[in-house]
Amino acid sequence: MLFSFSCRFIREMSQKSSLRIIVVALSLSSLHALTYDAFSASIPTGDVSALYSSYYTNLQTFLPCTLTGYISNVLDSPKTIPVGCVPYQGGSFFSTVFPLPIASTNDIVVACVAGVRPSNETLHVAFGSFRAGRPAEGIHLVLSNAAVGANEAPYNLSCIVDAAQSWNAMLLESPNVGEHISGVVVNDATVSFFGNPFNSYSDAAQSSLLWASHPGMSLLLFRTSTSDTALVEFEQVVRMAFYNLASGDFTVASPMAIQYIGEMSSASSVNSSCLADATCQPIGGLNMIGTTASSGWSLTSHNSNDSFLKTTPPGSVAIVVSSSSVGVFHDAIPAADSSASGIVAALLAVDALVRAFGDSISTNSSAPQLFAMFLVGDEYQLMGSARFVEESSAFVCHRFPNDKATAVVDCAFPNYQALNFTTVNISAIRHFIEIEQVGNASEPLRVHVNQQHNTSLAQGEANLAFSTVGSVAGSSSATFPATSPLLSFLAHNDAMSSYSLVSRYDVDYANPFLFTPSDVAKELSINAVRDAASRIASVVSLLLGQDPANPALNVNNTLASELWYCFTENFDCLSLGGSGTNVIPPNYYTSVFQYDSFVQPYQALIQSQLSLQSALAVFPTHAFSTGATYKDSMIATFGLNGNSSVWIESNWGAIGSRLAAVTSTTGYELMAFGIVLNLCVVAGLYWSFVR
Repeated sequence: MLFSFSCRFIREMSQKSSLRIIVVALSLSSLHALTYDAFSASIPTGDVSALYSSYYTNLQTFLPCTLTGYISNVLDSPKTIPVGCVPYQGGSFFSTVFPLPIASTNDIVVACVAGVRPSNETLHVAFGSFRAGRPAEGIHLVLSNAAVGANEAPYNLSCIVDAAQSWNAMLLESPNVGEHISGVVVNDATVSFFGNPFNSYSDAAQSSLLWASHPGMSLLLFRTSTSDTALVEFEQVVRMAFYNLASGDFTVASPMAIQYIGEMSSASSVNSSCLADATCQPIGGLNMIGTTASSGWSLTSHNSNDSFLKTTPPGSVAIVVSSSSVGVFHDAIPAADSSASGIVAALLAVDALVRAFGDSISTNSSAPQLFAMFLVGDEYQLMGSARFVEESSAFVCHRFPNDKATAVVDCAFPNYQALNFTTVNISAIRHFIEIEQVGNASEPLRVHVNQQHNTSLAQGEANLAFSTVGSVAGSSSATFPATSPLLSFLAHNDAMSSYSLVSRYDVDYANPFLFTPSDVAKELSINAVRDAASRIASVVSLLLGQDPANPALNVNNTLASELWYCFTENFDCLSLGGSGTNVIPPNYYTSVFQYDSFVQPYQALIQSQLSLQSALAVFPTHAFSTGATYKDSMIATFGLNGNSSVWIESNWGAIGSRLAAVTSTTGYELMAFGIVLNLCVVAGLYWSFVR
């Protein structure tokens, strides 16, 4: 079983210092004894030394691991800072990988070394192809293909990261390797924990790619299998990614991250019967970024213009687009993921309706309202941005609906949340329309509806389904994909008249274009997006009691082109809030754990970390309402200041929380590992930039 952790530094950090940084992203291996000598080597001198010692004292009880990896500052007089974790007799890494030539003194190599079983030869294959295909100039990244052997025991966390020492030696021999971080490649072979709750990808074509548009940082995250077919596909993906980075082409979007279904036994579909017997466990815990009809396009601000009304008029209609915080709003990604066409279509539909009907559907009217809601969850469907907490009337983690009436707060699986909002009345919304990928013109647009639709809805859905050649009706049942956020809303609003899913899904929700990297300008048709927006606007007008023919509903083609550019090529565009400095990504992207009996064993460890972070002026981001204390949470993500000029992430805490539900020892060790690895990165940053 393999996990991986990646450290990410965004452009602002490289601009603040001339220091050259080599980042080694690591995976965890067989956990073994922590050595104080190695740990103490990363302790800065001064007032925080005692805090480090205190943290170590609390840490060694929980985390058996040797810190001997490296963040290397390539200076005139290079020095190294231990921040990694190497295995205890984890086997030998493939030494032939490391003598890679550095093509240019203006490029830097960021080595992300992950674990590979000694019997696995996939690194040779991948690196051989990579080296053979690389240009003479412009190495921006180095690949580590981490594959898990078929016979690997579930609890054997295979990791051979002692190869970091080889990387360090190579880089020290070439002290002028680069000016700033240019690229990272990490292979993250998603864990398969008895098939539940984790499921691993088996196809490299579904690799999860992620990188930033800024030249100071590029991050790619691959998931592959060890099959021959997957290796071939993986090599092709790597080569494509490498050439894109080397040529400065950052227009390729990142695929949708894993749609984590929690404990759900099947990811196929969920029908209405499970809502009655409380077995379907709807996907919730999605942060909310949204707009009302009169809000304009300031999607990331926190002013009152884009907040929902405290009183929602009955009969309102919500256009819902599910998304990924990783792919759209979390980082300065150059492109949205598979939500791009849906978001653009929703915005265009709202724009057309506002221009046609004005105040009759605006937020100042007592008539039924229109809401466009963009529901964003991270790759494991954990709690997300501040907007969700801001909109939630009570931030609690009931495992809906079984524990809803009890006082037990269970955040071990935070994807089951109470969907009660302070500024929008879910029960007043009568019609939900979810928009998925709609921009692929090669596939017919389908509408899937539940069976509770009324006459006006039937008319609207008929209009949507058959108004254009090539569109077909989808299923007319309450069976929807398990990833649909509509399931959560349906569970919280029994009086809802209808809900519809508009996408390129086929009748079995098996459309290969869904949740893939196809929401990019090269793959999708803006005409298809405009067509979908027009039909959606027509349906909404009927549901709101308006005649779509009087006045005529017209999609703004200029706005369509601008939004399409923003979401598929350049998120820092003017239409989405001006320059990049004015685009505010959510500062709340963290795992949240409030269950007292769950975090209590690590209270001393958490407090030591928080004390040290405070001394270093490192402020953890959090997803709590005003007044909540850090001691209530396990925080695996934090930035170096309030503006998140440095962003360090780890899913170790989240993964550990889930594993703790199966095996407490492993889960707690992984949570502790995530905390300490982040802390060690902070130590390196402190050494390099703060002192």
